[in-house]
Amino acid sequence: MTCDTTALTTEQGQLLDEMALLADMVEASMVENATVALDQKDYRKRHDSLVEKYEKAEKKYKEVTEKIEEIGIRSQRLQQFKEALSKLKGEITEFDEGLWGTLVDFITVLENGTQTVTFRNGTKI
Repeated sequence: MTCDTTALTTEQGQLLDEMALLADMVEASMVENATVALDQKDYRKRHDSLVEKYEKAEKKYKEVTEKIEEIGIRSQRLQQFKEALSKLKGEITEFDEGLWGTLVDFITVLENGTQTVTFRNGTKI
C-alpha cells in the first residue's frame, strides 16, 4: 500500500494530456497570429497565459514523475528487505551484515560523538 502509485500515475497521465492540449493551443494561437491581424497586446497576453499554464503543468508533471520514481526505489528496497527476512530462520543471535545492509543506508558521526543512523526508508535515529 505504501508503494502504490496508481493515483500518481493517473495524475501523471492527466498532466501529460493537459500539457499536450496546452501545447496545441499555443501552436494554434501562433498560427492564428501569423495569419490573421490581431491586437498584439491581446495576443501576447493570451499567449503568455497559455505558456504559463503549460509551464505550471510541466513543473507538476516533473514533481509527480520524481515521486513515482522515489516510490519505485522504496518498493525495490522493501522487496530486498522482505527477501532477506524470508531467508532468515529462527532468531537472530549474531550480527548479520546482509540484514544490516538491507536496513541501514548510512551512519553519520559528528565531531562531538553524536551518531545518527539513517535507514533505507529515510527514518533517522
